[in-house]
Amino acid sequence: MALDGLLSANEGIPFMKWFKICKGTCLIEKTFLQQQTLRYRSPRSKWKWIVKNVIANLEWLADTTEVPLGDNPERNAYIASHRKEGQILSLDDKLFFKMPREQRSKEALHDVTEKLQYFKAFREYSQKVRDELLLRLDYLYLEGGRTIVRQGREAGAMYFIVIGTVQSDHARPDPIFSDELIHDIDKFGYGDSFGEIPLFYGEPHKATVTVLEPGVEMLVLYKNDFKIVLQDALTTQWGSIRWAMSKFSYFDRWPEDAVRYLCSHSILISTPSDILIPVKDVNGLGIAIFILEGTIKVIQRMFVLVNKKEEAIRKRYLLYPDQNLSFRHLPNDVVPIYMQTVKLRRNAVFGLGEQLSKHKTITETDTLLMICPRFIIDRYSIINAWSRIVNILDVNYPKIDQVFDAFIQNRMWSKTRKVIVKSVKMPQADKFMSIHDTPLSSRAARCIMKDKLRERISAMPEYQEIIRQMKVQHKRKIKATPQSVVANRQLTIISQGEASVTDL
Repeated sequence: MALDGLLSANEGIPFMKWFKICKGTCLIEKTFLQQQTLRYRSPRSKWKWIVKNVIANLEWLADTTEVPLGDNPERNAYIASHRKEGQILSLDDKLFFKMPREQRSKEALHDVTEKLQYFKAFREYSQKVRDELLLRLDYLYLEGGRTIVRQGREAGAMYFIVIGTVQSDHARPDPIFSDELIHDIDKFGYGDSFGEIPLFYGEPHKATVTVLEPGVEMLVLYKNDFKIVLQDALTTQWGSIRWAMSKFSYFDRWPEDAVRYLCSHSILISTPSDILIPVKDVNGLGIAIFILEGTIKVIQRMFVLVNKKEEAIRKRYLLYPDQNLSFRHLPNDVVPIYMQTVKLRRNAVFGLGEQLSKHKTITETDTLLMICPRFIIDRYSIINAWSRIVNILDVNYPKIDQVFDAFIQNRMWSKTRKVIVKSVKMPQADKFMSIHDTPLSSRAARCIMKDKLRERISAMPEYQEIIRQMKVQHKRKIKATPQSVVANRQLTIISQGEASVTDL
């Protein structure tokens, strides 16, 4: 019935064309040895094998998201029931990854590249590596409950999750009870990748990965293609992460497996100033941020009750009791106030669950950051280092009452400053004050005489008497100094005397 529905929903496509597509889909998923064995089977066994694989892939082959509705009610019902919301790749895109690589067109590659340009697993690679990667990827669908890789088995491929969720189970012996095993459970979803660490280091898988219901759609990069496309890119990327980890002493005692795991899930980003730094990724998982260069400021929001009838600052502004109130239910007399509380500089870390992480963090300068998943940081907590860091941050971070007191002090100083500035700019007249109470240097600092005013002052008898007296004093000093010094300084002294009198 499912196969009949598939054919009826796509009745505009000839049956033989669908048969070839499904046959090619099944053959690509098999190894070369299985394909050679299939050649010697009877036509009937080939048909059964192809139909069996088509039914196994019916979950994505029967996708009718882009199929238009028609006049047939039964067909419309089937189309509506098999449409999927949130599909990133269309049926044609999935068939593109099922085709042999020599048959993949550049037009189809361009369409797929546009759809996957914001795919999280591809952001770390350059455009050249991304294009080469898309040409070598294959599409794979597995229903829920299937095992993708097993712990201890040889690695054969790297997997990129497009839709669905998988569970990773890493079993390791208990350090205290040797007969028991500790299971480290992780879940990977849209945009995540796994299997690259065993391929890169040539080691077996460290965990068993199974598919969760209802199923998962993945893009697969096999071992030979991985060495051609991603080996050099990951060498550079993971080398930069190791360099960043060496700047922090927290990672000195980490085991090699933990360092590799963190390298494969961490990134280095460079951000300009005035950029908001989140403490959660696109999937809502917590991330820890390590500052390598630059400064980040922490902005805290608090709700303040404003009573406009009061003149006193401490009575005019009151801290609102409910600080977790949403903006939709905010009363009219309550306003949000944003205060800068902390500055984080090089070698600082945040996003570990401390109170600081609950506020806005904004870059003040150009910064270089290392972003790490928090679940990996918490798992490898040597001598409880991360909990101690959280306690230190919480103890030193100011409480909301302290932030509010700083806000009140700033408002009081702002009011006082306005009064002082106003009194300086607009001084009150004093009946006992005259021009002579002002220092002479202040009165004559910016006094520049014009030519007519200079001639008028020079013609005054008082000015001529002052010049005559200065010359007399100068002649008296000449007698007490050698003649050579007098000849060199005479003109300078006279000119300076004239200039000083003129400025007055």
